[in-house]
Amino acid sequence: MITKIDAIAATLRPAIAEAAKQAVSKMAPPLDWAEAGEIADKVTREVSAVVVNQTNQEPWYQSTVTIGAAITLITGGYALGYDFLDGTIPTPAEFAPAAGPVIGALITLYGRWFQKKPLGA
Repeated sequence: MITKIDAIAATLRPAIAEAAKQAVSKMAPPLDWAEAGEIADKVTREVSAVVVNQTNQEPWYQSTVTIGAAITLITGGYALGYDFLDGTIPTPAEFAPAAGPVIGALITLYGRWFQKKPLGA
């Protein structure tokens, strides 16, 4: 099965290999072409992982943003539910600290899962 990192690496590898060959040929003394290929392979692996991370293409369960927002949503939801289930209507001063994290977590999850462009882009 081809992963996202593999797909990105396949796209980046030719350009990185060409740049590595050009850099190797300019060295004094020049390195062997095989060394340029090895350099290109290592750079491609590293760059591909960064591209996946920076473009938010990792699976949800590998995203610290998603996991953190889910924990906040669960604990905030618990606090919010507890405010109502104890039989009293919460005051705004009691409601806001419980509702804020839930709203913030929902906005974070929406932005992480559905928005493809960063703010201001």
